[in-house]
Amino acid sequence: MAETFKYIHASDLHLDQPIRGVAELPPHLKSSLANAPYEAAFRVFDEAIAERVDFVLLSGDLFDPKTSGPRSFAFLIEQFNRLMERKITVYWVAGQVDPPNHLPSGMELPCNVITFSSSDVEVVQHHKNGTPVATIMGAAFAVDRDEFSDFFASPNTPFPIAFTHGEIEPALTEKSNIRYWAMGGRHTSLEKKTTDGWIVYPGTPQGRSVFETGSCGCTLAQVDGEQELRLSKIETDCIRWLPQIINVSEDTSVDALKNTLAERASKISRDAPQKNALIHWHLLTTGELNPSFRQAARRNALTEWLRTEFGAASHGCLWTTSVSIEPPKQLPGQWFDEDTILGEYLRAIGRFQNDERLGISLQEFLPKQFKHGSFAGMAQLTQETRAEILNESIMIGVDYMATDLSNDQPPTISSPDDPEST
Repeated sequence: MAETFKYIHASDLHLDQPIRGVAELPPHLKSSLANAPYEAAFRVFDEAIAERVDFVLLSGDLFDPKTSGPRSFAFLIEQFNRLMERKITVYWVAGQVDPPNHLPSGMELPCNVITFSSSDVEVVQHHKNGTPVATIMGAAFAVDRDEFSDFFASPNTPFPIAFTHGEIEPALTEKSNIRYWAMGGRHTSLEKKTTDGWIVYPGTPQGRSVFETGSCGCTLAQVDGEQELRLSKIETDCIRWLPQIINVSEDTSVDALKNTLAERASKISRDAPQKNALIHWHLLTTGELNPSFRQAARRNALTEWLRTEFGAASHGCLWTTSVSIEPPKQLPGQWFDEDTILGEYLRAIGRFQNDERLGISLQEFLPKQFKHGSFAGMAQLTQETRAEILNESIMIGVDYMATDLSNDQPPTISSPDDPEST
């Protein structure tokens, strides 16, 4: 029977990249967000120590030496030394931004760190008690890599691990005899079965934006004496992006909507107690269009209420980043026919929606020095972006000019069961 062993696989630490996309934050969350990438990475190495793993695989993009300050490298050296004290080997393959052979001058890696900086496959065997238990075939990220035939092992090779950074499909792994593809380059975790084993992207230990939602962490792999592989995910994120979709009717009262949101917030807290979360609430509506329900002042007041009710805790804080409502598929036809400012505004927008030849130019709003070059290119709109802007413009007009909003008042900030809430 073969030696048992286990390892942790992590990637895309991006220590130099802060959490982004949050315009407002309470004081008690600012420090947490600023340190989140480091705290999440620290938990990866902590788990390696707690699990007493035999080695750690780091599949690239740990930090960018060109944009990082000394903190990122000093942090990694400290963690590598912690592992060295416990005789845990670190294997680090270069990603898109972090070739280990281009580290700042004068900064040396501890002896327990083995790096793969070449795009050619290099092979290292990991030993335990004098016996080779794993064969690590590592190659750095290569832009032009379109095949993986160099990652190949004979049937009697001790537990073959392909170790690289980039995109791969299961079809490219056939007849490779690779048991574990330790991949990097995706910020969301992904596991794909192959004919011989698994392709694993552990994802980033800490989500940075609303596009990196849900739990983030690393992968723990355990290989038993029969060479059977068991995978489990370890959560390491300090703060979590959790966008929520709520189905409501256009005629839902403020009290009813608050109760619905409070129930969902309570469920989030139960599912992940003590976990700080950033939440964008998106309302999907049914029923006849109700302009007062969509009023910006109402959404803003609802945002403030959610922050007051659920965003005050330093641990288990549910901080609302925004509240949005799905645009209606169609507005009442009579609104376009009205002899009002709103009617004229909607007809003007409608002309742009019905004729894609009518351009929307943002270049004229650029300062003179930015009217040419890359900045000018950024001002060019795709058809999809153009449609989104027009739809949003319609709703802004409805918000400010629909006549039946004139007597409607935004909700006050109060608890869901407050009899005086509106």
